Amino acid sequence: MKHDDPVFPMPTDYKSFMQKSAEYQLTLLKLLILAEKLCWDDLFNAAMNAFIDGEDKVMNRAHIPDYLIEMAYEQCHDKSPVRRLIVDMVHSVAKTSHTHWRYSGLVQKYNDFLVDLFKRLDYQPGDSPFPEALNPLKTFKCKYHMHGEREEIACFGQHG
Repeated sequence: MKHDDPVFPMPTDYKSFMQKSAEYQLTLLKLLILAEKLCWDDLFNAAMNAFIDGEDKVMNRAHIPDYLIEMAYEQCHDKSPVRRLIVDMVHSVAKTSHTHWRYSGLVQKYNDFLVDLFKRLDYQPGDSPFPEALNPLKTFKCKYHMHGEREEIACFGQHG
């Protein structure tokens, strides 16, 4: 099988590929957290785009690994776009795969995680951050970018 995508080349050893992909995603998450702490919006937005692409095009997770949730809740502030994306991913995967019980230990460890999940459950269909799809990875990446209102309008305009 030939795969010509230079960003996500498909290796012959699938297990090795998935391990390297998980490491790549973890590195991107660390970069997101650093860029968020430094208030470096351009780096954050580029890293967010790459992280979302990797999760969407390569990882195809049946559940969100605990370490991604732990990093988001230990290293990001409570209004963080990283946290919002992770919660949206958990909600999407748990809703479609019925894996919500696997997160019970994390909601006990991180009260904010439980609160964020309940807030996410409160969305009405039109209020959802991704109304056209169940998967947050299929929405505009701008939804998880760092920018002001003016930049948000311009960012969404590029995709609309």
